[in-house]
Amino acid sequence: MARPKSQTLFHFTPKLDYLKSILKDGFHPRYCLEDMSWSGKNLSNAFPMVCFCDIPLGRVDLHVQQYGNYGIGMSRSWAVRNRLNPVIYLSETSMLGDSFQSLNSETLGVNNETMSETRRQFLKIARNIKPLTGSMRVKGVITNNIDFYQESEWRYLPDHEKISFFMSAAKWNKAGSVEEANNITFEYCLLGFNADDIRYLFVERDGDIPDLIDFMQSSGSGLGKRFSGDDMKILQTRIVSLESLAQDL
Repeated sequence: MARPKSQTLFHFTPKLDYLKSILKDGFHPRYCLEDMSWSGKNLSNAFPMVCFCDIPLGRVDLHVQQYGNYGIGMSRSWAVRNRLNPVIYLSETSMLGDSFQSLNSETLGVNNETMSETRRQFLKIARNIKPLTGSMRVKGVITNNIDFYQESEWRYLPDHEKISFFMSAAKWNKAGSVEEANNITFEYCLLGFNADDIRYLFVERDGDIPDLIDFMQSSGSGLGKRFSGDDMKILQTRIVSLESLAQDL
C-alpha cells in the first residue's frame, strides 16, 4: 500500500548552483511574503524560512513545476531534530480560524512588556499558518487558486536575536531591504546537516550528474571540510535525475 506521506522531506530550487550552495553552506532562510488574510485583515508579512514538503515521490513532478528541477531530500528524523514542523492549513470558514482572529485582535497594539511578549508568541504560531488555497508568484507570474494543502509543507523558522522577526509587506517590497535581511540570516541562521541526513539529491537531467559530481570532488567546493571521503562517495550515490525518474513513475 502506497504511503500518503513520504518519510523524506523535499526542498526544490530552480538552479543547480542553488543546490550546490545548500551542500556547501546548509539551508539559508530567506524572507518570504505570506498571505495572512486568515487573520481577518488584508495583511501580508514576510518571515524568514526554509520550506520543505513530504509529498510522496510519485507526486514530485507537479511540485517541481512550481519550485524548480533541482532539490534535496532530507530524513524526517533530521527535520524533527532541528525543530521543523508541518504548517497549519486554515480554510476560510474554519472555527480554528475564528480563534486565531480573536487572538490576533487581543494581542494587537498592546504596548506593555508582558503583552508584547504575548504578541510575539502569537506571531510565532501565525508564521506556521497557511490558507488552504491562495495565490503565489510562480516564475515571476502570480498564479491564483493554488491548492496549498497538496504541498504538505514543513517549515524551518529561525528565531535569533540578530534577525528581524518579520518584515511588513511595504518593507519587503522596498529595494535592498530583503537582500540586507537575508544576508543577516545567512550569517546567523544557516540550517546544517550531516551526510547521513541526505536521502536524495535531485537534478533535472542526466547530463547534470557529472557537473554535480565534479563540484563535489573539487577541492574548491569546500565540501571536503564538511564531509569525509566515504561520505562523499555515499552522497554521489544519492543523485537522481528527474528526467530518468519520470520514466518510472
